[in-house]
Amino acid sequence: MIIFQVLADSVIALQPLYNKYVENGNVKGIMLLEYEIGCAIFRLPNKNERELLWTGLSSVESLKPNVKRSKDHIYPRKIGAYKLLNTDWTKIEDSGKYVEDLYYNKLGKYNFVTQIENKRLVKYQKRAVFTTWQDAYSKAGIQLVEEVSK
Repeated sequence: MIIFQVLADSVIALQPLYNKYVENGNVKGIMLLEYEIGCAIFRLPNKNERELLWTGLSSVESLKPNVKRSKDHIYPRKIGAYKLLNTDWTKIEDSGKYVEDLYYNKLGKYNFVTQIENKRLVKYQKRAVFTTWQDAYSKAGIQLVEEVSK
């Protein structure tokens, strides 16, 4: 799909600038590029989203009546952007396909949580502390269960 190729081409084009910011310690530049690429990741197409991207897991709290549910991408957007911006693209044969596979197998995956739980997760999803999504959920005190109707 062309949109994945466009994102790959954009990241490849921005990578030298990103590396320059890293070398110069330009934190604002680094954060802005990671934010922009992160936003682009989560604006990728989501055709058949529920079947392809939802893990089938929901927090216990999000299953209660009259609770507003929120999608929580298990791989935080800035970390996804960091991964793409630090990829050695010379080793990737088909950059668009690489981004598409990464999106459908990792970057686009999400669970359902409450809006309050989603806010609690934020501090555990920052690059400096993030290890795994399971660890982040555990630290935020969120219990996930398999939802019956996937």
